[in-house]
Amino acid sequence: MTTTKTLPMQVRHQNWMLALRALAGVPTFRPVNESILFCATGPGGIERGMELARVAQEAERDVICAHWANTKAKRPSGYTVVLRNVLSVDVLSGCTAYMLEEGPLALVSTKEKMTVWVGDRGLLQRGHGVPHHFARGTRLAAARIRDAADGRDTELLDGNRFMPMGGEWTASDAPVDAPVRLS
Repeated sequence: MTTTKTLPMQVRHQNWMLALRALAGVPTFRPVNESILFCATGPGGIERGMELARVAQEAERDVICAHWANTKAKRPSGYTVVLRNVLSVDVLSGCTAYMLEEGPLALVSTKEKMTVWVGDRGLLQRGHGVPHHFARGTRLAAARIRDAADGRDTELLDGNRFMPMGGEWTASDAPVDAPVRLS
């Protein structure tokens, strides 16, 4: 479903996810190997995790989702990463953005002690453990994402879509892979 009225939070969520995407090493245009869906939604929880797992299966992509506490929030409260496997779907909730000076952005689940990053083929990779200098890396990631998001245009991209909980997934034909907002 295409959005007809632009709300300030939509552009804020879009620009944050596009900044996160770029810092993770995924181009903001639709790549040849389109394997990751970037989206934004409200606070996390079991129901949203199940919905994200369903969307990952229907979209045939892994998912990186930012959770926003409310419509006025300036930055997300956390992230969920959904990784599809051969026989299952793993949902890592409560993730934090992380980066070192020289490296690309990663998402870290301290609960699962797992780090997820975009590999050289544009696929999500995962490794066990929490990276060194975690607090410093989370501050750096938050600052870089914020700066990149603030530097983006204030227009909502074509293809930026709203999908209600339980809604049917429909792929977009837009050349720029705009984030999806889930209710």
